[in-house]
Amino acid sequence: MTEKNSDNNGCAAIEDELVFRLAFEHLVSDISTGFIDLDASMMDQGVDEALKRIGEFTGVDRSYVFLFRGDGSTMDNTHEWCADGIGHEICNLKGVSIEAEVPWFMKTLLRDGVVHVPDISRLPREASADRLHFEQQGIQSLIVVVMRYRGEVKGFLGFDSVRDKLCWGADTIQLLRLAGEIIINAIERKRAENALRREEQRYKSLYDDNPSMFFTIDRNGIIISTNRFGAESLGYHADELIGQPIVILHREADREAAQAHIEKCFRRPSELHRRESCKVHREGALSWVRETSRIIENEDGADVLLQVCEDINEAHYLSEQLTYQASHDSLTGLFNRRAFVQRLQRALETARSEETEHALCYLDLDQFKVINDTCGHAAGDELLRRLGSVIGRNLRRRDTVARLGGDEFGLLMEYCSLEHSLKLAHTLRKAIEDFRFVWEDKGFSIGVSIGLVPITKNSENITLLMRAADTACFAAKDDGRNRVHVYKEDDSELARRYSEMEWVAKLNTAFEKNRFILCAQKIMPLVSGADDRAHYEILVRMMDDDNRAIAPGMFLPAAERYNITPRLDRWVITATFKWLAAHPEHLEALHLCSINLSGLSLGDPEFLAFVIRQFEDTGVPASKICFEITETAAIANVNEATGFIKTLKKFGCIFALDDFGSGLSSFAYLKHLPVDLLKIDGVFVKDIVDDQLDMAMVKSINEIGHVMGKRTIAEFVENAEILRVLREIGVDYVQGYHIGRPEPLDGEN
Repeated sequence: MTEKNSDNNGCAAIEDELVFRLAFEHLVSDISTGFIDLDASMMDQGVDEALKRIGEFTGVDRSYVFLFRGDGSTMDNTHEWCADGIGHEICNLKGVSIEAEVPWFMKTLLRDGVVHVPDISRLPREASADRLHFEQQGIQSLIVVVMRYRGEVKGFLGFDSVRDKLCWGADTIQLLRLAGEIIINAIERKRAENALRREEQRYKSLYDDNPSMFFTIDRNGIIISTNRFGAESLGYHADELIGQPIVILHREADREAAQAHIEKCFRRPSELHRRESCKVHREGALSWVRETSRIIENEDGADVLLQVCEDINEAHYLSEQLTYQASHDSLTGLFNRRAFVQRLQRALETARSEETEHALCYLDLDQFKVINDTCGHAAGDELLRRLGSVIGRNLRRRDTVARLGGDEFGLLMEYCSLEHSLKLAHTLRKAIEDFRFVWEDKGFSIGVSIGLVPITKNSENITLLMRAADTACFAAKDDGRNRVHVYKEDDSELARRYSEMEWVAKLNTAFEKNRFILCAQKIMPLVSGADDRAHYEILVRMMDDDNRAIAPGMFLPAAERYNITPRLDRWVITATFKWLAAHPEHLEALHLCSINLSGLSLGDPEFLAFVIRQFEDTGVPASKICFEITETAAIANVNEATGFIKTLKKFGCIFALDDFGSGLSSFAYLKHLPVDLLKIDGVFVKDIVDDQLDMAMVKSINEIGHVMGKRTIAEFVENAEILRVLREIGVDYVQGYHIGRPEPLDGEN
C-alpha cells in the first residue's frame, strides 16, 4: 500500500470515528431529553428503552444496569436488554455477592470507574472467581462504567458480548459514562418521587385516619379543610364540610360561644387554646370533645386556625355519672344528704344577704318499719322509690327534695314564706297519706310526720336548722304522727339547747383549768391461750368545781352537737400517750390500751397527722394502741374512716368497731372497714340471759365476726350469768362492771 493510500485509509477511519461519536452523542442527548418529562411511574420502561437503543447502536448482545443494595455487599440486576436470540440473565442475578463472585471486578470498578475486558479468558489469575461467574453467563467480552449519584456509587451500566470478542474505544467509554449518569439520575429521581409519594400517602393516611378530628378554619369560622375521620365521625364526607361554618357542628345554644372562641384564638395567636365542647352529629347525636386550637400559617402565608378535637365522650359521661352519683341517692334518684346540705347552705346565705325567707322540712315515714318487717327490704326499697316520685310530683319547680337516710327525707322550699310553706307541707302530707302501696297483693297506707323550720336572716347555721327540723319532726310523731309541726323558738327543745350551751361553757372551762381525768376499765380475755397482759379501755371524766367526777353521758352530747369532741379526743390521746411514756415498766407489760375516737375527729383532716406526731414524739409503740370507732361514726364517715384506719394500721395500730350491731347495715359496711375487733353493742348483751332475740343477735355477730377474721368484745357484762352465756357463745373478750369498774389510770393525770 502506498503512502497516499495509507493517508486515505487514516482519514476514512477518523471520519468513521467522528460519525460514530456524533451519532452516539445525539443518542445520549435524545435519551436525556426523553427522561426529562417522563413520569416516575414510567421510569422503568424509560430505562429499558434507553438500554435497548444503546445496545442496538453499539451492536452488543446485552446492555444492563446493576444497583448495589444498602449494605454494599450484594447487588441486583435491575434492568436488562438482550439482542435477538440472546437469553436473559436478569432473573438469575439478584443478590449477587460481590465478595464471593466478582471481587476483582468490583475492586477494579471502584478504583478506575470502568472495567473493560475484551477477552474474558485472558483475565488475570486473581480474577478466577470473576472469570467463572462471567463464563457461566456465556460472556466473552464486557465493558461497564460506574454510576454515581451526588458523589456516591450506586451501581454500574454495562455491555457484554456472548457471540464475539469486542473491544471498545475511549470515546465509547466516555459516552457510556454520560449515559450512565443520565440513567442513574432518572432512577434516583424515580426513587425520590416514589419515596415522596409514599411519605405523602403516609402523612395523608395519618391525617385522614388519625382518631382525632382535624379542622382548619379561617377568621370567619369557615372550614378550609378537615380529615376523613373527623368528618365521618360526625356523619359527613370531608368535601361536604369544606366551605361550611364550623358552628353548624355545635348545638344551637353553643354556637355563639364557639364563634367567640375562634375570635379569641385569632386575637391571641401565640397561645395554645384548650377547652371542652360538644359537637353535633348529622343525625343529632352529641359528641363531647377536648379541643386544642392554635394559629398556624397556611401555604399562602395567611393565618388559619388548626383545631384538633379528641373524643372524650366516655370520660365526659363517666364524669357526669360520678357527679350524679356523688349528689344523688342510688335507690330513689333524689338528692343525697351531701347535696342537700350544700343547697341548704346556699339558701341560708341568700336569706342573710337578700333578707329572703325559705323553709326546711324534715320528713319521717310513719309506717315504713311495718312494711319492712312484713314484706322484707325489697318491698321497703320499692316503697321508697315510689314515694320519691310522689314527693317530686307535689313540689314547686325550684324546690329540692333529698333522701337523708333510711326512711327520712329533707325538703328545701326556697323563697317561700312560712305560711305558704306550711300549706305546701300539708299538701305533701296529704299526697303521701292518699298514696296506697301494694306489694304481692297486700295493700298499705303510709303516713308521714313533717317538721318545718323557717330559714331567715336570723338563722344561726345549718347544723342547728337540721336539728330544729329533726326536733319538730319528732314533735309531730309525739303529737300522734302523720302531721306537720312547725318549730318555734319557745319549744321545749330550745330549753334543751340552752342546757347544752351551758355544758359547752363548762367544757371550755374544764379545758382551761385541766379538769379532765383518765380512767381505765379492764378488758378480759375469755379464750384460752389469749394474751393475759394488761388490756383496758381509756375513759374520760370531767371534774366539777367540787372535784366530783361527771359521767360522760352528761357532757358528751353537747360536745358532739357543738363539734367539741375532736378537741376532747386530742386531750385524751395526748394525756394517755404522755402517761404511758412516763411509765416504761407498765408500757412494757401492757398488751393493749383502747382509746375512743369520735366521728368528728375522723372527718378532721389534721387529726390523723396529730396522732402520728404523738407516736413519734412519745415513742409509744403503735402496736400497744387500739382505737375504738363507733359503728355509727364509721358509717357516717366511711371514706374518711377507711383511710384513717388503713394509714394507722401501717404503723401497727389495732382498731375496734364499737357499738356494733346498732346500725341498719352493720354487716354490709363491715366488709369495707379493715377493723380487727368488734365490740358488740351492750344493748344486746345486758339482757342476753333472758331475751332469746338478744342471744341470737350476739351469737350471730360473734360468728360472722369470726368468719371475717375479727375478734369480738362484749361490753355491759354486769353479772356472772351474762359472763357464762358469753363464754358458751365463744366471745373473745368481755368488759363491764362484773369484770372491773373504771378506775383512775394512776392518780397522776
